[in-house]
Amino acid sequence: MITSTEQYEDALRTVDQLRSYGMKQLEITGAGLRMVDRRNANVARASGVSALSGAALGLALGVFVTLVADTSMTGLVVVFWGLVYGAILGALVGFFKALVHNRPEAPASEVRPTEYEVRCAPADVAVAKKLLSTPPDLHHQEAA
Repeated sequence: MITSTEQYEDALRTVDQLRSYGMKQLEITGAGLRMVDRRNANVARASGVSALSGAALGLALGVFVTLVADTSMTGLVVVFWGLVYGAILGALVGFFKALVHNRPEAPASEVRPTEYEVRCAPADVAVAKKLLSTPPDLHHQEAA
């Protein structure tokens, strides 16, 4: 089964390929819209994932402060506190994001496309079909 994100990535690759040949007026549109139920976010999981990313950011900032600033603490202590404060701040951000996502008045369903289409100017359709019908390796060999 192909998910819509894989189809969107395929559409992005197609747009990139056509833009590499000079086509400018391209857009990706969603087609085959359907209603899907929105999943509720797991607050604990969202807090944990956000805490990990916050800890990584805090660790990086702690290392940066250790290298740049002149502090009375040792470098290891600065890095440790950066890690701790980053994890706490990240957990709080994830917690509140999940709470906002799960609020009672939030819509329970949303519209999502089942497939994506790459559109171009009507005058460029024949050129785009010709470019997409030939393998990309042939074009790059001709240019070289």
